[in-house]
Amino acid sequence: MGDSTAQRTLERYLYDYMVKNNMGHTAEIFRREANLCFDPALPPLVDSPQGFLHEWWTIFHDMFRSRMAQRDEDDSVLVMQSEEPMKSGNKVIRPPHQDSRR
Repeated sequence: MGDSTAQRTLERYLYDYMVKNNMGHTAEIFRREANLCFDPALPPLVDSPQGFLHEWWTIFHDMFRSRMAQRDEDDSVLVMQSEEPMKSGNKVIRPPHQDSRR
């Protein structure tokens, strides 16, 4: 899909999202200002009740939240692991500080 095709597709789905979410007046202004060339009476290729962009965003947001929760969980495990030597009384041996000016 070329850049212009991707741009036109995005614009079509933006228009569709606005119409399906009670922003018809805004959708028409957008269609005129962006010089969109399609029949607004015809549905887009992917037609869903709240619009393709809404569905895409919902899926993306769920995956994003899941990934962020996993990252937070991984960070918590790392913190707990780094605190273990302190709790058990074992000393943590660190490499000697190296002079970065060399």
